[in-house]
Amino acid sequence: MGCGMSLAILQHTMKKISNPCSILVLILFTALTSAAQEDILLIDVNNVVPEIDQVQKFIDSEKLSGREKNTRLVIVPSLERLSMENRRKIHSLHETQIDANQNYYETQCTDSQMQSSPQRSNICNQKLAEMKSARNKVAQLLSMGDPSAQSDKLSIDDVLVDLEAALRGPYKFNRVIISGHHFPGDTSDDRRLISGELFTGFSTEIAQKYLNSAPSALDVRSVMLFGCWTGGVEALVNYWSQVLPKANLHSGFISTAPIKTSPENLNILNSFLKNEKTLGESKSKPEAQKNLSLLYKGNRQLGFLINSWYLKK
Repeated sequence: MGCGMSLAILQHTMKKISNPCSILVLILFTALTSAAQEDILLIDVNNVVPEIDQVQKFIDSEKLSGREKNTRLVIVPSLERLSMENRRKIHSLHETQIDANQNYYETQCTDSQMQSSPQRSNICNQKLAEMKSARNKVAQLLSMGDPSAQSDKLSIDDVLVDLEAALRGPYKFNRVIISGHHFPGDTSDDRRLISGELFTGFSTEIAQKYLNSAPSALDVRSVMLFGCWTGGVEALVNYWSQVLPKANLHSGFISTAPIKTSPENLNILNSFLKNEKTLGESKSKPEAQKNLSLLYKGNRQLGFLINSWYLKK
């Protein structure tokens, strides 16, 4: 049953109300409870703290403008499992201690490089120790302080518990964002895996299983993929289009995607949120091509499946 009153119930109730102010309050209440609910589901594979902030900023701005009044942002893994505070701490650990040290170790610490220089070997061992220490801290944050924690990734099974709970919740999703690293590439893995800092192994098969049959996702109009090689014709048309196939718009990056912290990435995300409805409502391929001019794409190549038309920008 919907939130709004039926016309018959409203008329019957108004006949019993003699106070004009009460009638006005009832009408206003009915209008508010009948407003469209347009929730956003963000599947956060890569601890995309800047993207979460950007989506919430978009929703808040829309509410100030009188739109998106009932919109809620629902994040998987859930905030109960991993709070925004801990997400930010993990983000900081990766930014300051893990990623740079890992890159240095992988590029500057080959066996031959360390054997040729004792000083290089000492630096490499230090980088490795710092990286391991930071990963231990991440594991503690992911496990909510469990001293026996061993992994710096969440279990995909736990994430799917959160996803199922979100899809069974009091939501009406019309936009889905899946953000992570597309792995291992465009054509070599027919499961189309998405992995990242928080967990690994989210595939098109899993997405279909959970999303396609969920009543809360029946009205999804757009699926936005933020990950490398998610928008190529092979990946988008043959695989990701099977996730919520009734959606008017599926989109992704044809080649590499920008890093999650970059202004380019956040501007692309904001542009998608502002224009995805218009894109999906395109009545013809020429109109869809014209509407693509509304989107900011930075220096990236984007792929789209708008209704049945595959387009590039």
